[in-house]
Parts: sequence; C-alpha cells; structure tokens
Amino acid sequence: LVRSDEREGAPILLFRGTDFSVMSEGGRASIISDLDPQGPGWTLFEKGQGSIHAWLAKGKRKSRVMGHSLGGAIAAYTLIHESELISQEFYECSYAFNFPGVPQKLAEDWQKIEEKPHFRGFVCRGDLVSKFGTLFGDIYEVSLDKPLSPIRAHEMLLFAEMRGYLHKADLARENLSPSREFYSKLQKQTSSVIYEFGLKFLLPE
Repeated sequence: LVRSDEREGAPILLFRGTDFSVMSEGGRASIISDLDPQGPGWTLFEKGQGSIHAWLAKGKRKSRVMGHSLGGAIAAYTLIHESELISQEFYECSYAFNFPGVPQKLAEDWQKIEEKPHFRGFVCRGDLVSKFGTLFGDIYEVSLDKPLSPIRAHEMLLFAEMRGYLHKADLARENLSPSREFYSKLQKQTSSVIYEFGLKFLLPE
C-alpha cells in the first residue's frame, strides 16, 4: 500500500495468510509452506526475498510490514533480514497477527540488530499456530470472556468484538513454557514427513 498523493506516510507491505484453495497450485503451495521443516514459510520467503528487497528498496522512505498467520511469519522474516529498510519510527509500527514464532537462531539475530524496526505482534489465547517456534519483539495476548477453539482463536477478528482483554506477554517465560516446547516439538516431528509428501503429491513437477 502506497499513498497515491505522495504525502508523508510509510508504504505498507502486506502478507496474506494461508490460501486454502486446494484446487489451485498457489493454494496448495501455500498450505505446504505452513509445514516447512525450516520454519513455516521459510522456503517461500527465501525464494521471494529478492522481490521483497527490491520493493522495499525502491521507495523514497522506509516501509512497514504486516501479516496474519503464514503472512505474519513472512513479515517476521522480513523484519529480521531487511531491518534496515523497515521504519523504526514509533508511529510507523509493523504488525503480525497470530503468527508462528521463528527458529531460535533468527530470534537471536533479531536481538543483535542495534536499530530495530518498531514491531508488535498480537496472538490470541487458544491459538495453536502462535505456539510454534520462538516469539520476539513486543508481543501482546488477546482474549475474550469465553475460551475459543483453536480454529476460532486463529481466524476470528478479535478487534471487532465488543469486549476483549489485552496484556503484554512475558517472552522469557512464554518461550520457555512447557506448552510451547510441546507444540514446537510436535510441529518439527510431523512437518518433515508431511512437507515432503505434499511436495510430491500436491505439487507434482
């Protein structure tokens, strides 16, 4: 998104979540990307990083990135690997919603960035996708009065609800929590087989 009147305002690069259109090649590739053993969407990001960099670099000013779920993972990778091209202004924050955490190595790379882009992540209580990997940045948990199923927690437009709760997550505690360790390990154990199976049968050459 770029302002048409060329006035001040950071361009926004948006990344969509998983496309569940199994009848299209793009949809199947999107689903398989969720199961990438190197991290959800990592191979997809690697293949597209050149185009992402070119878009960010062509602007007159630094950009913001935003994404949900798989798109949030791509936004996270972009924040870490293209940090010099992402706005560091507090009023030009980048966002990710219900996104899976990144591999530990990338979280460490984020910590090494001296001038970090301004970034906030929002995860919904009950969402399992955001229980994978290592979270980084300023992370906030959103919840409602009633518990949500994993699917509703992942897909519901929480900020459109009449009432909700928001609190900042303790990342040191969250990243070492038993539930995160369990789901991250489960994701790693199952993703390799399913990923290779999917590449062979859902994306035939």
